[in-house]
Formats: sequence, structure tokens, C-alpha cells
Amino acid sequence: MVGFSKDIFIQSLVEDKYLCQLCEKVLCDPIQTYCGHRYCETCFEDLLRNNDNVLCSSCKAEGIMDTILSVQQMYHDKAIQRELNIQHVRCLNKGCDWTGSFEDYRVNHILTCEYEMIQCVNRNGCNVSIQRGNLSSHLEKDCPMRIVKCEYCTVEVPFTNIETHLLECPKIPEKCKLCGEFVPREMIEQHTDTKTGDCVRKMIACQFQNVGCHDMVEKSKMAEHNTRSMGEHLLMMLQFIISLMAMVRSTRNKIDEVENVRTRINEHENQIKQLEKNEETLHHKMTEMVSAAQNENRNGIITGENKHLADKHEQSTRALNNSMTVVNKKLATCEGVVAVLNNQVEKTD
Repeated sequence: MVGFSKDIFIQSLVEDKYLCQLCEKVLCDPIQTYCGHRYCETCFEDLLRNNDNVLCSSCKAEGIMDTILSVQQMYHDKAIQRELNIQHVRCLNKGCDWTGSFEDYRVNHILTCEYEMIQCVNRNGCNVSIQRGNLSSHLEKDCPMRIVKCEYCTVEVPFTNIETHLLECPKIPEKCKLCGEFVPREMIEQHTDTKTGDCVRKMIACQFQNVGCHDMVEKSKMAEHNTRSMGEHLLMMLQFIISLMAMVRSTRNKIDEVENVRTRINEHENQIKQLEKNEETLHHKMTEMVSAAQNENRNGIITGENKHLADKHEQSTRALNNSMTVVNKKLATCEGVVAVLNNQVEKTD
């Protein structure tokens, strides 16, 4: 701390020994150099902070040019401090009438004087200077950087930013442009939603929309609309029911067609199975006849009876081949019919 103003002394004249050689104010924490001159401790430290070869200004004024100030060659001047402590002083803060000893002034009063102008201690950056006695009231009511809570969403912001916050606060009531009711800003879209909203003046589809009424009506006037359009709604309902009944009949006919097709498919599938069985039987008989003919040829015995049997086997073989050809054609035809019927069933479904 730098020195105190000379005006704190009630006596008009302040002796030079009580004054700092640098700031020329009343000494604060006085120190004395080896050359006998006095400085405030803070002034002495500032003087030597960036320079190691500082000459004593008082010695220079007296023509002594070799006095270099040094921290190692100074001491706290307790004697002069005791003399200062008993001096009768007053507070210079405007409105304060305190008087007392210099010791009481520097140790107590200067730190607690209600009239001293101090800077606001608000950590958010208020630079207002105010009397210490008014600081509490300032922090609570007047400080532009005091923290306040939004009355709508309880978010805490500096008072100077509250107006900006209110412009975007999601909880602040906003007037519905349709019904005039105030709802939270974040709920306004939901309030006016045509399907789920509760706004009494929102436009919603008529309750008979599915049967042909495409009017958009205010929610609060839906009952009035239904009463006024009752005849039209009944006619729409009748037309809808007639159309629905026609659809039911058409659907039933298609179901019957599907069932008939499925029955025919089952019949043809059974025919296919029977033809496949017949084909397998014929194939087995042909195999036996061919084997018997081969055995007779190997024996080389061809009697009249055997020749007759061989001719009969040959005729039977040709007949079986013809039968298998017919069976294969029928099988292919049945499979084609089944495929067509299946396509019809899929299209009907």
C-alpha cells in the first residue's frame, strides 16, 4: 500500500520525517535506508524492482552521488512507526466523521469505513465504484451483473442478460395466435397441432372425413358443423355403406372363385399323382419284357411258341411305349393347368 494523504492529520503541519521520499505521502510501513532517508515499504520495492543501481533521490538533491539503495541495507523503522501511531487523525471519506489514532486508522478503520468508495466485488465483472456501506444493497438490488433467476424456467443469468434470455426462454408464456390463450413457448406447436393439440380454435378435419366430408373446422365449432351438415353427412354415410356392401359382395365372389380354383388344383394334383404311378408300373413291365426277350436270344432257341411269345412281347412293348408317351403328355398338360391356376389364385389374393 502507498502512503496516506497528509490531510488525515488534524494538525495543519506534517513533519518531513513522516513523509515518503518517493510518493511524498505519510509513510505506510516505513523503512529507512543506510543513508537515513525513509520510504514506504511498497514504494521502496517498486523503486528497486527493475533496477539494481538506484541512487537515493534525497542524497542526489543534497549533492551526494554515490548512495546506492539496496534491500540488504535497509530496515523497518519501528521508531518512526511508533511516533506515527500516536498521531491524531481523521477519515477523509465524504460523510465520515471518524477521528482517532493513526494506528487505529491504518489497522482497523481504513479497512471497514462504511463511506470508503470501493469497486463492486461481483465476480461477473461489475466495475461500479460504491461506498462500502452500500455494497450489500448494491449486490442484491442494483448490480447489473448480479445473478437473477428467470421466473419462468429458473435458469440463473446475470441481470444485464435477463432481457436477452427472455427473448428465447422456452418456458415464457406466449399468446396463441388462434385462441389467445397463453401457453409456454416450447408448447405452442403442440398446442396448435391439428391432431393432438388442445387449442379450441385450431382447424381440424371433420369427423366424417373418412366418408367424404373434407371440411376443416375450428375444434370448438365441430358440434355446430355436425348439426348444420347432418343431412350431408347422412347421405355420405349411406353412399359409403352401399359402396362397402358392394365391396363385401365382390370380395365374397372372389373368395368363392379362389376356393373353386383350389379344388381344381387338388383334382389335377391327384390326377398327376395317378399318372406318375401308372408310368412307374408301365416302366416296370417294360423292363421285365425286355429282360425276358434278351434271355431267349441268349439261349438261341426259337420255337414256334417262343416266336409267338416274342411277337407278343414286341407288340406289348410298343403299346407300353405309346401309353407312356400319352401319360407324359397328360402329365405335362396337368402341370401346365396347375401353374395357370396357381397364378390365378395369387392374383385373386
